[in-house]
Amino acid sequence: MKLLVLALFIGITALLPVSVAQAATAPGIDINNQATVTYNSGGSPHLLGSDVSSDTVQELVDLTVVTVDIANVPVTPGDTQMAVTFLLGNAGNGTDSYSITNSVASGFDPDSMDIYFDTNNSSTFDAGDTLYEPGTNDPVLVAGATLRLFVVSDIPVGVLEGDLSEIRLTVTSKATIGPGQGDAGTEAIFGASGGTGTDTSIYEVLSGLVMVKTATVVDPSGGSLTISGAEIRYKITVDVSGGGSLTNVEVTDAVPAYTTYVPGSLELNSVPLSNAIDGDAGDFDNNLANGIAVQWSSLALINGTQVIRFNVKID
Repeated sequence: MKLLVLALFIGITALLPVSVAQAATAPGIDINNQATVTYNSGGSPHLLGSDVSSDTVQELVDLTVVTVDIANVPVTPGDTQMAVTFLLGNAGNGTDSYSITNSVASGFDPDSMDIYFDTNNSSTFDAGDTLYEPGTNDPVLVAGATLRLFVVSDIPVGVLEGDLSEIRLTVTSKATIGPGQGDAGTEAIFGASGGTGTDTSIYEVLSGLVMVKTATVVDPSGGSLTISGAEIRYKITVDVSGGGSLTNVEVTDAVPAYTTYVPGSLELNSVPLSNAIDGDAGDFDNNLANGIAVQWSSLALINGTQVIRFNVKID
């Protein structure tokens, strides 16, 4: 393969291994052995050496791919950038590079799926990780090294509680197999993996919330011009997806800059709510400074769509 490792690293640090196991003997190493025999003949000691046996270690191209998720990864409808996690390992004895693909093995299709490297070795997907771009930053691992990979998906709004999506990650060695193709000019030979590794991890949809906000402008003349003195009338709908019950649900919304809250405009399901923290579900300028808050101790699908309304006036 004769790979130029540093040239293929993603800014070098993007592919720092998660861990390094004890590597096997490197390709090109000669295993030399010679037997000796000692004996006495005619009253004199003698030493005799055999021919030297020499065998050159060839390159073994092998890899492992395993999911890190010990259980299904919980998601809710509309979730974004939800990650399932895999670990790629170079189980061979030479340096190797890899191509990576992902697919849906069964269940619902996410709205999008991307592969990321755990660049900062945090073990969780975050903003410090690097997007994999096939053919541009294919990972390179030395023998014994491992690299954590994330498949990051957006979950459709329309999925239901209990729906599953089984995500398959497949990694293929880019090594060329044959005499002279291995490190140090050795023969490259596939190991038990055959140069390809794959595993799956599963998203499981739990009960969640879908929230939609709309705004309508009404100006002093009854039109819809966004001018000083016009009211912006906000409507927020909240729906529970799935058959479970959610607890400690709270919707908050800050009054935008350059506007003023219209006193008495806050309502839930057409029922007015007071500004104070009292017996009803909402308040203004208490739980959220210069903003509205509406709370439910529990909320379930059977409660139906919850509709919050409040108005602000443009200064």
